[in-house]
Amino acid sequence: MSTDDGAARQLDGGPMVSVVARLHSLSSVRILARGLESQVWRATSEQYGQVVVKLPVNLSYDNVNDPGVELSTLFRQEQRLAAHLHHHGFSQAPRAFVVDELDGHPFMISEYIESDAEPVEGYEVGRALAALHKVPPPEFATSAQEGMPASRLIPHRINRRALVFNEITGESLPIPSVEEMAAALLEVADDGHLLHLDVRSANLRRSSRRPVVLLDWSNSLVGPVLLELARSRQIGDIAGDELEAGYRSVAGDYRRSEAAELIFRLDAAVMLALVFLSEAPDPAAAKVACSRATGLAWELRTAL
Repeated sequence: MSTDDGAARQLDGGPMVSVVARLHSLSSVRILARGLESQVWRATSEQYGQVVVKLPVNLSYDNVNDPGVELSTLFRQEQRLAAHLHHHGFSQAPRAFVVDELDGHPFMISEYIESDAEPVEGYEVGRALAALHKVPPPEFATSAQEGMPASRLIPHRINRRALVFNEITGESLPIPSVEEMAAALLEVADDGHLLHLDVRSANLRRSSRRPVVLLDWSNSLVGPVLLELARSRQIGDIAGDELEAGYRSVAGDYRRSEAAELIFRLDAAVMLALVFLSEAPDPAAAKVACSRATGLAWELRTAL
């Protein structure tokens, strides 16, 4: 959820985080990061210890990738997912202690995860994902699921985003039909695994005291293992071969399909192209991302 060419008004987080700090007995508040969707502050809580406070960057959003999703929805989803994961013994996600609103603007207070300076190794990430995929899916649907199983969701999502891609670039992305893609995904349609779907260094923490922790569950949904691993290769900066080796060391092999993997990679590639074309405009990165999306679309048409 990001601004549409800066049209949304931005929130000055300083005054708001000060009020949140007074209401929830927080001290030593300092800014940590500012992303497309939220700004993150670190603080000390009398009740919870070291925490982070997430506030919205913008008061309104118009996201070309996922229109109509509010940050308050994602905050509450993260709180429910964290509770679900910890209940089932998966502690590699931060707990979300408080989700509330202040004058109509949402905020979340969650566990602060200490991290070493050393980069997270792909093998460790793979093992973390294998452990995640053993957790039973939640009974509630996540926002990214859009009320559909992954085998139907991904083709519809690619098609919707491709139309936006065509409108922005003036070029036609040569994707197969929704029906062709949905048929190809039947080969891997075991929709029984909770997936993270945003595995990259910015969303990973590790230290000598605990295994890899996965942050930011906004994109999570229930789907096949191949979707997680193909997307990680396409969008992440973690070595894919190492990640898959770590995954197999815990979970063994998983169901594969060349066409399905191309579909899942295309889904990620079109998303990234729209990020650089609209959400976080970057002409150089957009050129590369658009080229990758077009190349994958042609590969997929050949495979089908």
